[in-house]
Amino acid sequence: MKRFPLVVCVTIIMVLTLVLGVAMAPAQEEETAPAEPKAYAVGDVVTEPLTVTNSESGKEVDLLADLSRPTIVVLMQMACSACLSEMKAVQEWINNNPGKARLYILSVDLNATSERFADYANRNNIRGQWFQDPMFTVGPKFDVISTPALMIFSPDRMVKVKRIGYASGVKHLLFEDLNKALL
Repeated sequence: MKRFPLVVCVTIIMVLTLVLGVAMAPAQEEETAPAEPKAYAVGDVVTEPLTVTNSESGKEVDLLADLSRPTIVVLMQMACSACLSEMKAVQEWINNNPGKARLYILSVDLNATSERFADYANRNNIRGQWFQDPMFTVGPKFDVISTPALMIFSPDRMVKVKRIGYASGVKHLLFEDLNKALL
């Protein structure tokens, strides 16, 4: 009678133990990562506060607390030339359509101060209410991760328009979006 070598016997026993152990083990639930909060899209109503710092008073405010009329929110950085171009175009539209919308300018600059905002706005003839969001907390709530970005909110807090990016030849497209949402 032939004997199986010891290694073969041990291997067979280990494989059987493994197979039977897996088959008989209770099913374990997979751990799932917490779901990312849903970003607001065009047509969604914003249900949470958008907390930012008022650049003049230094106080925290809800950006959408008082939407008595449609509101344009522009996310920008002072060192961004595309941001400045978009701001000038938005300012032109607002000047040509007085009273149609309120303009909130949200700076996402890390080291900005209210004095720097005021100087920047005066040098570039930009009029609107300035807010600070140096930790960029508002943008990601709308899937916005770069500047410039522009959003329009209706008085009932609905996102009417969301634009990301700006180039010098697209002012007419910006005006079309503003006209469609606000006129």
